[in-house]
Amino acid sequence: METLEKDDKNGMHHIRLTSLGTDIFRFICIRDLLSLWDEERMTYLLNKFTALGSTVDDVKAFMQPESTSGDVTYILKVELGSCMRKIRIGGRATLEELHEAIQRAVDFDNDHMYCFTIGFGRTKKSYYHPYCRDEAYLANEVYLQEILLYEKMKFEYLFDFGDCWRFEITVEKILPEYTENAGVIEQKGRNPEQYWDEF
Repeated sequence: METLEKDDKNGMHHIRLTSLGTDIFRFICIRDLLSLWDEERMTYLLNKFTALGSTVDDVKAFMQPESTSGDVTYILKVELGSCMRKIRIGGRATLEELHEAIQRAVDFDNDHMYCFTIGFGRTKKSYYHPYCRDEAYLANEVYLQEILLYEKMKFEYLFDFGDCWRFEITVEKILPEYTENAGVIEQKGRNPEQYWDEF
């Protein structure tokens, strides 16, 4: 991931150029942005982000100085109703591998299609099961560290297009280290019952 470094008296040393950042910078004049005080800068950015359907939390995350280049590890909070699982997974894992980790974490049968939806507004993209060849983005073709860009970022995992199990995922932490195998590090609540016993 690239960053645009600026040393200015107002303390903005890094402006994150993510896919969201690229879109945002179409509307931003850097010279104007760097001339503003911190409070004014937040308002300026919030107005730009609002046009894309974003929130003040996204603005704060966009402005934070950390870089997620290189090998990282994610702590992801996966929630569905009262069921919560925290998964530790490496940044070089694909969305397909995250899907498999979630399936193991909630003891589902991994027998249906799925998709992850990431972003908002015009930057929103859905990454589908590898069998969905007609879709533009496939889950096995993208690494987590390419798309999970900042802490507190949220996205959706939809499993089974019939029963529609919708999991909300939050990026809790991004650690500057490598993790080989994904695993659950914390859990609360029972597993969702994938199939109800009708007899």
